[in-house]
Amino acid sequence: MAGLAYAKLIAETREVFQSINPSYQISTCVPWSPDSIDGRNFPWVELAKASDLLYVMDYDTRSQIFDACIAGANAPFSGMVQGMGRFFDLGIDPGKLVLGVPWYGYRYPCLPGTSPDTVYCPIKKVPFRGVNCSDAAGIEISYAGILRTLHSTDPTVTGGLRRDENMDAPFFNAVFNDTVYQYWFDDAASLSHKFRWAKEHKLRGVGPYTFSFLDVEGRDADIWSTFDVFVGDELYEWNVREQR
Repeated sequence: MAGLAYAKLIAETREVFQSINPSYQISTCVPWSPDSIDGRNFPWVELAKASDLLYVMDYDTRSQIFDACIAGANAPFSGMVQGMGRFFDLGIDPGKLVLGVPWYGYRYPCLPGTSPDTVYCPIKKVPFRGVNCSDAAGIEISYAGILRTLHSTDPTVTGGLRRDENMDAPFFNAVFNDTVYQYWFDDAASLSHKFRWAKEHKLRGVGPYTFSFLDVEGRDADIWSTFDVFVGDELYEWNVREQR
């Protein structure tokens, strides 16, 4: 009942706003999958009907880790495909879905005794909703902050930047005060793959969380180019029409 009341509230809010200006849009944030993520159960189809678009928060997808308790990608490509596919299965129009992506990653402290150049970083078991391992063992780091660490000498980065092909995500290790930390995040390459998928499946749009996580000095400007994968052709055609 509460979920249906929420959908009704969104619908009424949308009606009021669009009576003032038809260009106003009402969006609703939803989890990366409709399958009871972190206990969130809502009438997804009704929310989609009530909203102009649904912003699918495809990040923090490791809030419950059911396999090995090790560090991993914040939002692996395969998880995105699975989550978005479940919204499709419900009959929700892809044209109402916006793929939300993280402009931040996670820093995980590996357990004592972990090798500085390890690929697999065992992490402390921090329970969440009945599962004994979660991403709460790490902390969120902005994309700008991650790049600063990657290109710094303190802490010492060991092994260089690497990429996990299964999760389609980059990671690296750094040692600080004798503790090995593993950093996982999305970069221009991984985001481009996601945006290409979003375009191929005719999603409404893509959008990061959050713009403030970039470096004001522009050292992470490459990430802006990923939007060209989704809007490049249309933007070029629009510019051509405007110049005529």
